[in-house]
Amino acid sequence: MCTRRNPTVTRIDALVHKAREIADSAGIQMSPHEIDILEFATEWAPYGGNDEEAYVRFGLTTREFHTRLIRLLGSPAARALGNSTIAKLRDQCIDRLSRPS
Repeated sequence: MCTRRNPTVTRIDALVHKAREIADSAGIQMSPHEIDILEFATEWAPYGGNDEEAYVRFGLTTREFHTRLIRLLGSPAARALGNSTIAKLRDQCIDRLSRPS
């Protein structure tokens, strides 16, 4: 039986792999946790994010998660995600961070 991977998941895997390569070539240390945050955010971006799952998966409040994500989006490694993905994620972060706690 042949199983096919979802093309969106394959694209996200490729982008995250490229982000790791850029970070490595620039001598930037990205922890596996930071890479997981970028991957998770990119997966959920088309759906507007998933704050509840972010808490379960990373143990971070909505504010903590989006604060870390917006910092990661400014890193050279995030460039591999592409301008439109970065803009979408940054907009989601700004929206979440502007909401009252």
